Order: sequence, then C-alpha cells, then structure tokens
Amino acid sequence: MKRQRRPTDTPMEPTKGDGGDDGSSMDIYDAALGSRPTLKPVSRASSLCKTMADLAYAEPPILCHKIHPGGKELPDNVQLLRQGVLRYTKAKGVIPAGLKSMIEEIWEDGQPLESAYDSGTCPYENQQETEKLLLKRIHEISESAMECEGDRKPEPSWGEEVVRPLLELARHYWREGGRADGPSVCIENTTAASISMPQLLPRDSEGNRYGLKKTDYGVQQERTINQTLALYLHDKPQVAIVELKKIIPDSDPFVQLAIWGFALLNRLRLLLPSDATKTLPPVVALEVVGHRWSIYYVHCDEIGATTLYGPENIGSTTEVEGISQIFRVIGAIADYAVDKYWPWLDENILSSGC
Repeated sequence: MKRQRRPTDTPMEPTKGDGGDDGSSMDIYDAALGSRPTLKPVSRASSLCKTMADLAYAEPPILCHKIHPGGKELPDNVQLLRQGVLRYTKAKGVIPAGLKSMIEEIWEDGQPLESAYDSGTCPYENQQETEKLLLKRIHEISESAMECEGDRKPEPSWGEEVVRPLLELARHYWREGGRADGPSVCIENTTAASISMPQLLPRDSEGNRYGLKKTDYGVQQERTINQTLALYLHDKPQVAIVELKKIIPDSDPFVQLAIWGFALLNRLRLLLPSDATKTLPPVVALEVVGHRWSIYYVHCDEIGATTLYGPENIGSTTEVEGISQIFRVIGAIADYAVDKYWPWLDENILSSGC
C-alpha cells in the first residue's frame, strides 16, 4: 500500500554503540531487554525492491516456493502449521449448522453446499443468540466488501470496513469457542510501525539495505518481542502479517510480506542464545487483494535465508462460506500462536533472559 510520508517522518535507528550491523550486540532497544537507545534519523536512500525477482537476489535471499500437492517439500514445522490451516481451506465444515435456515433466508443466490456446514456441535454458550449474531456480522462484512468494490474505495477503506472487522470477528469467536481463560491474541493496525533495526532488512547484491516497507495489520500475542519500533506493539509478538491491496493492485503485496517476514524471523534468530537451536518457528503472511485472501508460510533456515511457501487460497469475501473459511483459518492461526509459537519463544528466548 502506498502512503504519503511527511518530510519529518523519518525512520530511526540506534546510535553507534547500541548494536553492530551484524546484530551481535543486543544493547539496542528491544521490549525483551527493556533498554532504549538514543535515536537519530537515518536517510531513506536505499535500494529499491519492487518484485519477487529483486528479493531472490537479496543477501540472504528471500524466495517464494509454490506448494506442490501433498506438500512433501515443506519443512516439518511448516507442514505442522499448514495442517492446522488445511482443515478449513476446502470450505468443508466451516459454517455452524445452526445457521443454515437463516442463511437460506438472507442469501437468495449462491447458497453454500451442504458440506460447508459443520456437524452441529457448538462450542459457544447461548448457542442460538451467539450464532445469530455471528451470521449478522458475516452478512455485514459481505455487504461492506461488495460496497468497497462497487464504489471503488481505496485500500484504507477496505482495511477498516472489511479486513479488520473480519480479523476481529475471528479473534472474538475463537476466544468464545473455548479460549477465553487462556493466552490471547489481538489484532493491531501496523501501518504506522517501522522495522526497528536496519540490520533486520535484507541487502541487495551490492550490500545496500532494501527500503523500509509498511504492512497493514498484525495478529499479535499479548506478550513480548517483535521487529517493530512502535511502542504500542512492543509487548505483542507478531505471528501473522497482513497486507491488503485493492482489487487491481498498484504494487506487489508479496514484497511487503516478504520483507516483514524476513525481519521478524531474523529478529528471533539474533535473539537466540549462542548455544540454542537455530530452528525457528514459521510465521504466517496473509495477502488480501480485494475479496481474495491467500496465505503464505514464512520459514527461515539456519543461515538466515527466508522462504515464503504459497500462496494458497483461504477464501473470498464474496460468499458466506468464503468468509466463514477465512474466519476459521484465523482461528487456526491463533491456535498455533498460543500452542506452538509462544511456547517456543518462552523456552528458547525468554527463559534465557534475552
């Protein structure tokens, strides 16, 4: 998403002595450390990165790898994350069965297939009222998406009228479905957040850092550690990055997702104790282009090379089963965040005192 920046809105970096460019010194500002450096503006003069081809020649490289049937080429931890998502990507069992009669009344055209409804087991208290409210919100999101398309609204409108409401809806009902008393996730607007340290950005073949990119939303845990300089995000590690574009995009959303995924995993790699395993947990990148939502799985190997596996379609806001499918996938990502991602952070980084 292109955004105008005022002349005074310059990114910041730690002054000398706060951390080497190789990331070896961790005396720079970080929520896990609780230290804050003296900040100075840095020049925005940097290498341009506009396409996947540019990223493939980065140091270390950032690649996009199409997932083949069966996904046998995927690293084990990516395969595990993907399995949780795949339960819902065929639009089977994604709509509460109790909504069927109401859906038939509201949607005259494009009725969901019978297989789109679940078994009827409801995890929510006050099932009828809860499901009725859920359907109302799904219908509102569908109407907003069609209005954004019909009125040719800009990307910020798509974000605040469609994308964020759907992310928040999924988070709310994920908690209502049995997660209310445990660790939580939240949705944050990241359009004003910058990557905190220059060394978290990839370089081009001549050694120049690629320019900073912005993303739109993050699925965050209400804990600590992430790659941004934004104070409101410091206590919320990011597990999913969301970038949206209008139906006819004017730039490639993959570039933003790739650079932010690289920065996040590189941040974790630099925080690992020297004697710790270098196997990092994958994170999720969600690409939203108009109605269509897609997912990438972001993986970083032992030397820092990053691969985005995907994209795989997870649904469309043009239909009730598509919205329900996206809704379920966000819940699967939240499950991964609290069941796998956070325990890894706790064991490998936080417990070491980083």
